[in-house]
Amino acid sequence: MSKSTLTNGSGEAFFDVTGGAKGRDSYVACMNLDSGIPQCSEIATATYMEITELTMVPTKDKRNIGTALELAATLAFGGSGNLGGKRIDFDVLTGPHAGQNGDEWTSK
Repeated sequence: MSKSTLTNGSGEAFFDVTGGAKGRDSYVACMNLDSGIPQCSEIATATYMEITELTMVPTKDKRNIGTALELAATLAFGGSGNLGGKRIDFDVLTGPHAGQNGDEWTSK
């Protein structure tokens, strides 16, 4: 499945995927530079398991250049499992900040 989207003012774009089966998917984001040369991100992976929902806010935002954007991801577990100590990976998929990433851990 492929989808194109425009970046927001912070250079971020989002692609939503719903996994219907257990397993691991690999993802890549690509764009064509003004020179026509394709630029692709590192490959990202997602493992689908008993997590029922991972949400992030804000999903859309406009920012002045040089101002920070804080994204908050919330994990909801599909069973009685512990939500603490889970790593959440953040990636800028396309735009002038493509390739920037980071990770945070949920509190134990």
